[in-house]
Parts: sequence; structure tokens; C-alpha cells
Amino acid sequence: MNNVTKQPNKDYSYLRHHGDIDAAQADARIDLSVNVVDNTPPQWLRDVIAEHIPHLHSYPSKQLYQRVKEGIATHHGIDARCVLPLAGVAEGFSFLPQLFSTAGLRTAVIPHPGFTEPEWVLRRARIPVSTQTLQPPFELEAPREQDADSAPGPRQLWVIGNPTNPTGQLHDLAPLAEQLADLDSTLVADEAFIDTLPPQLQTQHSLVHRAATTTNTIVFRSATKTYGLAGLRCGYAVAHPDLIEQLTHLRPHWPMGTLQLVALDAIYNPSSPTHEQAKQHREQIQRDVIVHKEHLIGALTPLGFDTIEGHAPYILTRTPWGPHTAENIRQQLAAQHISIRRCDTFPGLDASWWRLAVRNPATTDAFIDVLTQALNNAHTQP
Repeated sequence: MNNVTKQPNKDYSYLRHHGDIDAAQADARIDLSVNVVDNTPPQWLRDVIAEHIPHLHSYPSKQLYQRVKEGIATHHGIDARCVLPLAGVAEGFSFLPQLFSTAGLRTAVIPHPGFTEPEWVLRRARIPVSTQTLQPPFELEAPREQDADSAPGPRQLWVIGNPTNPTGQLHDLAPLAEQLADLDSTLVADEAFIDTLPPQLQTQHSLVHRAATTTNTIVFRSATKTYGLAGLRCGYAVAHPDLIEQLTHLRPHWPMGTLQLVALDAIYNPSSPTHEQAKQHREQIQRDVIVHKEHLIGALTPLGFDTIEGHAPYILTRTPWGPHTAENIRQQLAAQHISIRRCDTFPGLDASWWRLAVRNPATTDAFIDVLTQALNNAHTQP
């Protein structure tokens, strides 16, 4: 790690720019800016959700909430007391200031480029934040005690995506978690995209089991990306029960809506009639991401794009142009209703980088056709 900076608390509104904004601005018919793998929930999941709409006159069931906890726990082989259903991972990030206070932490550390929502939340709460800017290929280096600038310190809160958004890098976080434990520090691993990866990579890199058995690790997981549920906000946290109590100390009553709980139950509960369909859907997504990503990278490389080797349902690629030209071309594509995630709002990147969601080959080919046409027009203009 290098380029450690400590920035003052001021207006960091750019940290709240996410891919949905780019999609909306382009009125996208080809959406490459939002990292939701499916553009719609699978039919079996829509049917389950629709079946419960007539029951929305009732408050969310405490029994259903508990069943969701137990289903997720069984899915991972952990204790249900270590599971916290969430209204999306973003809700989990909103709890971090409360944890910071109750756990007696001193500063937050966030490596970049990375997902910017947790930094925005922490800065809004006037929590001291140190950012560490990684250089391409954006791999997280092993902790080095002799490097005072990058070495973990006492009573810190580290927040790292795994795989990281937007780089797609998959990190070995276990050594860092162990070092932080010795320093009374806490690690938050955002694993929102990890279930789109092959099972062996999940087993090697997920900290779910560590989070359930130690008191310094929290894992956030999402159902949004794999099951097309961005509009419903479905996720969960895994942590020691003491940490969950600290996270949710001020959480309101009825924190999850019925349809959110029904969706999570249908996906993760082994006794759910749709459990096997959920498993098959997840496995198909894992296979598709590999094949479709190869197709996307293969189409971009001849055009001069340099793509980071990552493990995620999206890619981070450097365009063959400078920031100004790259942004002009991105805007041209937006005018044709093709959305691309701008990257100059990620600390450590500029507009010469694009993040592209992995789509099926037909969608990729349609994007490449429009991109090629835009480049040809640019070359023929006087």
C-alpha cells in the first residue's frame, strides 16, 4: 500500500455516485454500469414474492425473521445468532458509526479504489478516516509492521470489499484479520459479490466462518447481485452476537419488510420449496460469469483496452485514451442509451478507467458494435 492520506471532513458527495446514477442518466437500454447480474429476478422468486403481496396488511412476522436467520445459518454452517438479515448491504454500512462508538475504535481505514459508500457514511458521522490508495493491479499487500504508514494500528476499523468493487480483486484477508485481532481492531469484509464466484474461490477467501467465531470480523453479504433484487434491498451480515448487538443498538423495530424476508427465505432456507432452484440459479450465474467475462475482455482487447485480472461479475478496464477523450466517448455512448460506470468518483482512478458489468455475449456484441461505430466516427471527423 502507498499514498496514505488523511483527509478532512468536508463535502464528499462524489462518494455517493453509484452505477445506478449512470444508468438513469443514459436511460439505458444496454446497462453496463449496474453490477446486478440478472436484469430481473428469476420467475420462481417473483412468484414467491407475489404470493405474499396480499398479506402486506400484517406487520412483518418475527417468526419469519427468525426462520430467515436460521436458513442463512444453515446455508453457511454457522450459529443463527451470528446472522443479521439486512435491508441490503448499504444498511450494514449505516451501522458502522454506531459500532465505531460502542467498540471504542479510534480511526477507520479504507483501501482504495473501493466501494465508496462506507467512507461516505463514516465521514458524515465525523469519524476520522484514513485512505490507502493501491496502485495497479490494485492487490492488497501483506501487512508490514515496519511500514508505519500502511501497517494496521490499534483500535482501527478496516473496511475492504472482497472481491473489491471496482477492481474485482480477490484478497486473502485472513492474515490481516488475525493481525487486527491482536490490535483490538475490527475488519469489515464486504462480500457482496462473492457468491457469483466458483465455490472453491468462496471457500478459500470468504471470512464467514471467522466472523461467526471471533469478535473482530464482520462479513456483509448480498442477495441483490445474484438474484436481481436491487429494488427490494436484501442482504445479511455475519458476526459474533456481541458485535451484532453493537451494530443494531439503535435499529428500529420491524427493520425488514415482509417481501424482503420472504425472498431471503426462498433463497437460503434449505426447507424452502424453492431452495434447489435457488442453488441451480446461483451455480448457473457462476458458470455464466466466467464465460461471459472472457467474451467481454476478448472483444475489448483488440480495441486497445487494458483490463485488470479480477474475480467479479464486472471488469475494471483502462481505456486507450486519456481522461478527457474517454469521458467524451462515454457520454456519446450514454446518448445512445448505453451506460458505463464512470470511475473518476473512485479515489485512485480517473475518467480513463471504465467499470463494465459482465453481460451475455449478445449484449456485449451490441455494445461493441456501437462503441466501434463511435470510434470510427471520431476518426473520420476533421
